[in-house]
Amino acid sequence: MSVQILAGLPNLSTPLFMLLELDEPLLRRIYQLEPDPRPEALFADTELGAHVEQGPWLIQLTPDSAWLTAYRQAPEQWPGVLLSSERPVDELLSHLRAMLVVQFEGERKGILRYYDPQVASYLFAATEAVITWLGPIEQLFWHGTTWADRSENISHWRSLRSESTNHGAPPKGKLILDRMQIAALERQQLEAFAYERWQEHSQAEFNQILGYLQHGLASGFDDEKSLGAYLEARLTYPQHLSHPQIASGQVQFRLQQLQSWLEATPAPSESQG
Repeated sequence: MSVQILAGLPNLSTPLFMLLELDEPLLRRIYQLEPDPRPEALFADTELGAHVEQGPWLIQLTPDSAWLTAYRQAPEQWPGVLLSSERPVDELLSHLRAMLVVQFEGERKGILRYYDPQVASYLFAATEAVITWLGPIEQLFWHGTTWADRSENISHWRSLRSESTNHGAPPKGKLILDRMQIAALERQQLEAFAYERWQEHSQAEFNQILGYLQHGLASGFDDEKSLGAYLEARLTYPQHLSHPQIASGQVQFRLQQLQSWLEATPAPSESQG
């Protein structure tokens, strides 16, 4: 089953958990709203154990709690994901911890911040093996958006439901991201970079900046510094919708080639007629 867009967070009766990063003020608010949240550090008992305070916490809540009402009314104040599961807490924790460090194709591995609503909006929309990823989780809820939607002030409640009630043991070894998931996470990173630059250039459209960044990557500017410099050059001369292929060489030389062409070449409307 794919990610569903919801009109709002439905009424829920199964045991509920929230997975989110906490600071002291947020933790105090939780204890004011939920009498016995029993926080569990997700990084504990993992290879990330030395960074427990930087990781998310699993919080238990009751369906009629004031916290759930607060989350429903102002989800942006609680940046995490809501889980429903009737399985034992230890089983749920084991699965969630197994999802923390994932393997890409090959030997590469990395930390997966799937509990971030922004990341979840990309990752789970590209996840086909739902049973494997949700494990003991019956349903996953979050209020999030893509960076492109965020540029238009669009956000939604989203949900992913397990396709099976036959939950197996936590995966042995690391979960492996498939090509669709990797592509979705790469798109999330690129759109996040585009959103950051869009906020600095309010005169440009988000999709315009994203398009320039895609052109830059295709032209071989694949690190943040050179890609940023490429973007600035394109934004300075927005009348050029494209440019010739840039000859190979050192990054600075190639950027100078681009700059020289943009400066010397008349805008398309000027070259016609």
